[in-house]
Amino acid sequence: MRLRGAPQSAGLWGIFLLASCVFVTGCAVAASPKKGVGAWDFPHVDRAIAEINVSWFYTWQPHTMRITKPDRVEFVPMIWGETFVKPKQLELAKKSGSVLLGFNEPDQQDQSNMTVQQALDLWPHLTATGMRIGSPATAADPSWSGSWLEQFMDGAKARGYRVDFVCVHWYGETFDLDRAVNNLKNFLQAVHHKFQLPIWLTEYSLIRWSNPPIYPSWEQQAKFASKSIEMLETLSFVERYAWYSLSPWMKDGSDRNSLYYQDGDLTPAGVAYQKGPTMPPSNTHTGGTEVLDETWLDPPISPF
Repeated sequence: MRLRGAPQSAGLWGIFLLASCVFVTGCAVAASPKKGVGAWDFPHVDRAIAEINVSWFYTWQPHTMRITKPDRVEFVPMIWGETFVKPKQLELAKKSGSVLLGFNEPDQQDQSNMTVQQALDLWPHLTATGMRIGSPATAADPSWSGSWLEQFMDGAKARGYRVDFVCVHWYGETFDLDRAVNNLKNFLQAVHHKFQLPIWLTEYSLIRWSNPPIYPSWEQQAKFASKSIEMLETLSFVERYAWYSLSPWMKDGSDRNSLYYQDGDLTPAGVAYQKGPTMPPSNTHTGGTEVLDETWLDPPISPF
């Protein structure tokens, strides 16, 4: 069922764009190697991952949560928090991909909720996988003086721990298109200036995190998706970016940031995100490995 205010033409445009993507793929082009998405299970997730025109995805888990990984789309595992720092989970992450995402919003009580000291004490277990590894991604702005991530990175440097890139989350509370895109760009530049490492933007969209959350209109969200992609592709220090979220989030009953409706149709934001840049396969980097025998170790952690 579509949410109120959504253009009825979105589904038709989605079909048109999917047909275009199939045609383009036949002409030997692929999605931008930067472009990805965060996803969890919903009835149409396998088709959605295959058609949304991304090069990588993640699930906030060390495995795909039984999502079928399409050819030429990389899965990137995550060690979400302290309860995932176990030999079986770490081994599954190694089998699932070649790059590892660190703890999810450790500065939030309702997320992985870890002190800097706890995270540093556990970090050697993650680096011992030998995988390329991204920092914890905090909810608060990591570029602020004395931020959780600043303390973590200082501690990691003092202990000689490896961190290969910085993971960040960003949600725009300003729904004016130009201001939102500029705010995101300024944020990323400030983080890069502070840490001097490549950046992975692993969650982003326009949401005001009030109670309940406030969303822009579908038209505003779709225009931001298009313009933000254009901007992100120009920043050489941004290695990857991932929209939040592929899957519909019905928790508040007014979700206007997901790329898909519950019935499997593209939302207006999904139409815009799917239309993102393509390029010859020779310029793409997929990496990762196929998981042949996936073991379900724990119930999936909600990313919320």
